[in-house]
Amino acid sequence: MLKTIKAYLLNTKGASAVEFALLAPILITLLVGTIDYGYYIVQRMELQSVATSVAEYVMIKQNDDNLVTVAGEVYSGNPLDITVTSSYQCQCEGGAPAACPLSCPGDDYQRRYVVVTVSQMHNILFPYPGFDSSVNLQSTARMRVD
Repeated sequence: MLKTIKAYLLNTKGASAVEFALLAPILITLLVGTIDYGYYIVQRMELQSVATSVAEYVMIKQNDDNLVTVAGEVYSGNPLDITVTSSYQCQCEGGAPAACPLSCPGDDYQRRYVVVTVSQMHNILFPYPGFDSSVNLQSTARMRVD
């Protein structure tokens, strides 16, 4: 009987299968999380590109009438999924941004900026316990207009 127990304890057949069964869920969770986070980063970069392109459009055209159309041309997904807003800020040399028009002291003049904000709801690919299934992504671009 003692010999059988000793042989059973020294037997290593199937040990790697048990180790794999214990580690596989952890490794798969890490892999899926990495893929999901990468997708989040790609979406964020695309929104930043859309915000910058729309701000450049406003800077060149000097109006913000067609923001949604311009954003839809740049965005690779469904344009109805994104929200585009713009506002103007003025700033004196070394001062904080404020509402326009702004009177600057001395010989200084106001600098006008357009601030474009693009937002989108990002749905997580795989639901995780304790986390929301969607995240609001938002990117902002600020460019000097004049």
